[in-house]
Amino acid sequence: FFSGCTLRCVFCQNHDISAGGFGKEISVERLRQIFRELVAQGAHNINLVTPSHFTPWILEALEEPVGVPVVWNCGGYESIDTLRTLEGKVDIYLPDLKYADGALAAELSAAPDYFEVATAAIEEMFLAMQLAKMSVLRLIHGGGHPSSGLIKKAIDQKVRSEWKGKVRFYGTEPNNAGSSIIQLLKTETIPKKIKKP
Repeated sequence: FFSGCTLRCVFCQNHDISAGGFGKEISVERLRQIFRELVAQGAHNINLVTPSHFTPWILEALEEPVGVPVVWNCGGYESIDTLRTLEGKVDIYLPDLKYADGALAAELSAAPDYFEVATAAIEEMFLAMQLAKMSVLRLIHGGGHPSSGLIKKAIDQKVRSEWKGKVRFYGTEPNNAGSSIIQLLKTETIPKKIKKP
């Protein structure tokens, strides 16, 4: 976990970390050492949780490959410019898609443009995955609140329209109604970068 967050969700289960300033300052070299230590202890991946606002320093720590997949575990509210700096460094994207309703996103996370920003970010993740010849993305959208149905419908619509030519398979994750699996079509050509919103 990285201290702080790009969102201010009132329901955050990690509030002390995301908004309470909990944590300690470390150097880039120490972060690099932590990655190595985790791998030496048998970690199967390096899971970076809420890392976006530390991207420049994380990239420095990842200058040398760590030997296991690197996971970008984020709230979905990502800058396309930030995501483009991650090309070749991140292997797995694990984004949330919390809202389809702008008013709800404003009330609960202070992000009225959440859906537009997050879906554009996910499309950029698609592109990065295609460039890296990866094919599966796990998208977390929740399942307990009535608004989660709106999110699922919004994803369904995206898959049928803008994402239609990119997706081979799309469905709810087995035994987890709050998560969807998207398998991308393999491509032999380099896809064009999407335009920033």
